[in-house]
Amino acid sequence: MNKALFRMLLTLIIITLVLYQGLENIEVVFSSIVFIWRLISPFIFGAALAYILRPLYLWFLVVLKKLIRISNRKFDGIYSAIALLLLLVSLSILITGLALVVIPELVQSAKSIGENLPILVKHIEDIFDNLSKQYAWAELFSSFSWSNILSEATTFIQNIVMALFSNISGITTGFYRLTITLIFALYLVIDPKDVIKPIHWVFDHVLPESRKNYVTRVLDITKDVMSRYIKGTLLDALLVGILFFVSLTVLGLPSAMLISFLQMIANLIPVFGALIGALLSAILIAVVDPSALITFFILVIVIQQVDANVLQPKIIGESVGLPGVYVFIAVTIGSQLFGFWGLLLSVPVSAIVFALVRSVIESKSNKINQMSNL
Repeated sequence: MNKALFRMLLTLIIITLVLYQGLENIEVVFSSIVFIWRLISPFIFGAALAYILRPLYLWFLVVLKKLIRISNRKFDGIYSAIALLLLLVSLSILITGLALVVIPELVQSAKSIGENLPILVKHIEDIFDNLSKQYAWAELFSSFSWSNILSEATTFIQNIVMALFSNISGITTGFYRLTITLIFALYLVIDPKDVIKPIHWVFDHVLPESRKNYVTRVLDITKDVMSRYIKGTLLDALLVGILFFVSLTVLGLPSAMLISFLQMIANLIPVFGALIGALLSAILIAVVDPSALITFFILVIVIQQVDANVLQPKIIGESVGLPGVYVFIAVTIGSQLFGFWGLLLSVPVSAIVFALVRSVIESKSNKINQMSNL
């Protein structure tokens, strides 16, 4: 038997056996995946945080060297320490500023919901009572218990928010995991070469040349996809938040800062983010000023169209290289398996897999073309 055929058959048998055992022990497989995720998640999120913060750190470093103009290498450590301190101070000011602006608005909105919810229920009941006198179909809606419906809707939203925060806190459960995330992020911010150098050493001394080239190509594709996705998504979300804040302020709609912040955060979630942000914001507006809902929904449609047709193609472009239907499938499966973080990370992970598969297929296709030309 041909050695290549034997190797292929053996590989298929091993894969089949592994898949069979995995399906037979699916609960063990999922629990193992969750355990591994809990182990590596501080380092993954630390790397993501460092990727966001390092450009600002380098900018501080360049500005310091231009201002002080001492080229002695002995001062490099001092420059680095000052730049890192400025970075941490800037980050602290940003977080504190957001907390001082968003939290009071959140408290005020919660207070308004408690005060205005009975008024909103009465207003809805009056509308359908008046309509039922003119139209038969409205009698069905007038019989609804709108107080119970809105109460259930409020409870549902509270559960979503609590689930979101519980998932966020699950990233770094306890001070220990939070500390690991921050320390690893700062290591990468200051000098990522210290982390990458041992990995290169392992590649050079353990892997053969062909495998080393393959792993290097995989890492390059992963870095390229994640780089464009993270930068593009963050910038797009920031611009959407700014558009909402300016528009809400100009139109005089309530809770402009809080709603803009919600829209910015929701825009980070693929596919369903815009809908989630719009529904949450609509409830906040409906409780304070129901008459502003139509204006708000028109504004949402306009800004989302601008985002989909202008901002995303320019900023993100085809950064993920994943067809729309596969984005939808990836988000659905990711959210079912891993909850909120599956919803958030399913697109870049699927895009990396898609890019790797496409790279392998293109490489084999090029080889076949070269052989056919000979």
